[in-house]
Amino acid sequence: MKKLFLSILIFSSSAIFSQNTGTWKNYSSMKNVADLSVTGSHIWCATDGGVFAYNKSNNSFQTIFKTDNISSQFVSSIAVDSLKQKVWIGTSEGFINIYDISSGDVHKVFDINRSNFTKKSITQLKVLGDTIALAAEFGVSLVNSKNLQFIETVTKFGGFTSAIPVYDIFYNRGFIISTSEGIAIQKPGTTNLSNPDSWETYPKNTVNLSRINRAFIYNNLITIATNKGFYQLNNNIWNKFLSVSDSIISVQVVNDNLYYLIKNKLMKYSPSLSPSVVEIFSNADYKFTKFKIDGDSYFISSNNGLIINGEIKLPNGPLSNSFQNMDIDNDGNLWVGSGKDVFGVGFFRFDGNEWTNYNRNTLPSLLSNSFHNVYAAPDNTIYFLNWGKGFVRLKDNKFSNFYIDNTDLIGIPNSNNFLVIDDVIYDKNDNLWVLNHWAADANVLSVLTPDSSWHQFKIGSPLSPQVMELKDQLVIDNENTKWFVSISGTPGLYYFNDNNTLLNTEDDKWGRLTNAEYFGSQSIQALAVDLHGELWVGTGLGVYIIPDPTKPTSRIFSVFTLRQQTINCIAIDPINNKWVGTKQGLFLTSSDGSQLIAQFDSKNSPLPADDIKSIAFDDKNGIVYIGTDYGLSTLTTEYIKPNNKSSELFLYPNPFVIENGKQNTLAIDKLFSNANIKIISVDGKLIDDFSTLGGRLAFWNGKNSSGDFVSSGIYLVIAYDEEGNKVLTSKVAVLRQ
Repeated sequence: MKKLFLSILIFSSSAIFSQNTGTWKNYSSMKNVADLSVTGSHIWCATDGGVFAYNKSNNSFQTIFKTDNISSQFVSSIAVDSLKQKVWIGTSEGFINIYDISSGDVHKVFDINRSNFTKKSITQLKVLGDTIALAAEFGVSLVNSKNLQFIETVTKFGGFTSAIPVYDIFYNRGFIISTSEGIAIQKPGTTNLSNPDSWETYPKNTVNLSRINRAFIYNNLITIATNKGFYQLNNNIWNKFLSVSDSIISVQVVNDNLYYLIKNKLMKYSPSLSPSVVEIFSNADYKFTKFKIDGDSYFISSNNGLIINGEIKLPNGPLSNSFQNMDIDNDGNLWVGSGKDVFGVGFFRFDGNEWTNYNRNTLPSLLSNSFHNVYAAPDNTIYFLNWGKGFVRLKDNKFSNFYIDNTDLIGIPNSNNFLVIDDVIYDKNDNLWVLNHWAADANVLSVLTPDSSWHQFKIGSPLSPQVMELKDQLVIDNENTKWFVSISGTPGLYYFNDNNTLLNTEDDKWGRLTNAEYFGSQSIQALAVDLHGELWVGTGLGVYIIPDPTKPTSRIFSVFTLRQQTINCIAIDPINNKWVGTKQGLFLTSSDGSQLIAQFDSKNSPLPADDIKSIAFDDKNGIVYIGTDYGLSTLTTEYIKPNNKSSELFLYPNPFVIENGKQNTLAIDKLFSNANIKIISVDGKLIDDFSTLGGRLAFWNGKNSSGDFVSSGIYLVIAYDEEGNKVLTSKVAVLRQ
């Protein structure tokens, strides 16, 4: 059965069972819109979280992620071939994807990505009949839109340096190319564009410019949009005709009107009107990238979404792509912390369908948006940990701030009001333990009891307590010992046990395992207590296991399958498998770490990036949530918490249709822990017998123990434990085709 699961994980991205085991999904913020293309009722937008299309006729959205078969979510340019109903998608890694609007199919062109160019980002796509012209960080390429073959690639324009970035392509009986070094104009009559002599060049320093962003024709003259305004070429001399205070980002000519975009303003120049320059739209909080005028409407791509006539349009999603820490509550909601300091934009909730974003705009009672960690307690109270402002508790639908003014906690040295809470966790007595990042009073651990009393603890000799800078993780083992990591002073893994007597410090026990002595001098990045009570320690170069935390120094060993990996986070699934996030991707190991079950990265899976920042596992639904700096991925697995209260198995699909040449799978649901399965015919013959992985779900491939498909008929499915104390049964109708 493990072999079957692996083949599903690695080779399938579509729903195989009604349970959707092996299905990936991606979620990302699409606020940062780099480019847009308007066609009919749809506006297609390129973002660093994928592609979205807004349908202005019905106010709906369509999203395209990496799980929809595009090569990357870092989309830098987009163009729509309306005649062929194809969307051309360019990425920052040099991938070209062609999305068929009618079928949803994606065709991929890898030539640029696989080229030897150092920089490969595609900065612009332009449809010119059956030719697609693309600007890139190395030059210009022309692609045949029918057969997807490259017609020509130009990397040298006249006397300009080879392989320079190209910002813009303009075509009017010849090409005008805007590059990092200036303007290149195709000489009349030339056809071999890759010949440098085919280009007339005008360096940007000719007119004392630092940047030329766009070139176009206006009033029958070649015109450039620069960092100092507009210039026109007349009798081989550049003359300024319109001064602009900011660098011009994008332009469009409509009749005699010249529309242009600067940092956060859309402007219109009409030479026949007074005043000749008017502001169409502005917003000082936004950064604009591209725009399009279409009739009476304007469309602007920005760092805050798509703007249509002044109104923001954005598909539902998280507020940012930073998933620094995550946890799942009892209702299956995912809660996410976004980051520290200025990088934090609040916290998010995902209920499986919709995202809800919380920040100071939506929840004014918050003291800051710098929420870097989150904890979902067993009683469904949610804690959000802030970088500088304490923590926030969500209980009974009410948010409460815990800060310097209403707790016994104190902040960092030299700035006691700056209170950083690294982590919180309940112990078995429902006390909330609080890890204070750099407490000036050296009270590393504090505890809030159910009766709202505070107690504080120093680690080490009372005569010389340590002020510690800590990592953002606190775990508690089966003996109620608290484990945390110090990254300053004497770095290492610390443990503390109050012996369940908060008021009596005489019986407290504490200790330290230094990095140099026990963990190969590597920094400690992650901690996890597994279902057997073992402590897993993730370091900068692999994972160590402390099998008996009551005797932490008696035996420590490393996990061979994870050696040389930089560990960021560790999560435990319902059958004690380990999901390990590293800088090189996601690793899934067996319970003891001896077997590598699967490994995923951005090349062999829909993961948006290799550097995995956080992992959360939904035990009830078997979903693993994988957080990165570039969005969230989910993978539906068969590792579901066993249902030890079931009275009958649930089989699906039923009838079970078996077809030769296809992957036929019967899901066996509602299993108890470590069940074994027997498949028996109506006349009592044993057809197949196998062990499950230990979770709620198992699968049968419709074959007997000899590997042959069974005949049509009724079959009995029996689940039992080794002692015979638990037995569940159900019947399935098999239809052999």
